[in-house]
Formats: sequence, C-alpha cells, structure tokens
Amino acid sequence: MEEPSVETEKLSKIIESEAIEPEAIEPEAIEPETIEPEAIEPEAIGSGMPETLAEAEELAASIQRAVDQETGHGVRGLCVEINGDGVLLRGRCRTYYCKQLAQHAAMAVPGGSRLTNSIEVS
Repeated sequence: MEEPSVETEKLSKIIESEAIEPEAIEPEAIEPETIEPEAIEPEAIGSGMPETLAEAEELAASIQRAVDQETGHGVRGLCVEINGDGVLLRGRCRTYYCKQLAQHAAMAVPGGSRLTNSIEVS
C-alpha cells in the first residue's frame, strides 16, 4: 500500500483538529499548486541553449576564452561550435589532461553544459 503524502498527512491533522468529517471535503476542492507554462523562463527549465545567432556567437566566444585561459592556449586550432545538440569542441592538444581541462572550462560557462569534446590528442 502506498504511504500518504506529506500534504495528505497535514490535511488529516487539520481535519482531526477542526473536527471536520473527512467525507465533508470534496476531492475536487483540493487542487495542487500549478505554474502556468508561460511563467517559466527557458533558462529555468534547463535548456540554457542560445535562441539567437548573436547569443550563440557570444556563448562560443565565452567558451573559447575560458578554454584558452584554463589550458594556457594549449589547444591548437580551437573551434567552438554551437548547434541544436549543444556545444562542440574541436582542435588538437598534446595531453589528455589538457583535453580534460578544456572540457571542464567549457562546462563551467553557463550554457555550455551539453558538450561534445572532439579535441584530438596528438
């Protein structure tokens, strides 16, 4: 049997304390709190992907700056692409550690969480 929810327990305590008969409360009278879809900003949902070309270019530039700074310009030919699938990192570096630093730097930038790291180690 399913355990009662916290709201059900609270309601039961209110009913007992106010001596209201449980049958007197109609289930339709108790509605869960709802949030209208238009009241939720896209960033709050977690998409975080840019909606315009200018936003995408700004995000790519921010990620490129973060990767360059974190790796000490250790990724040669760094290319940051923003597409419908998220962020794509391309380029070459000498160590897997540098590749990992680049990935973590890109993920730290807001909007850079969906990431494909295609940096080659050579």
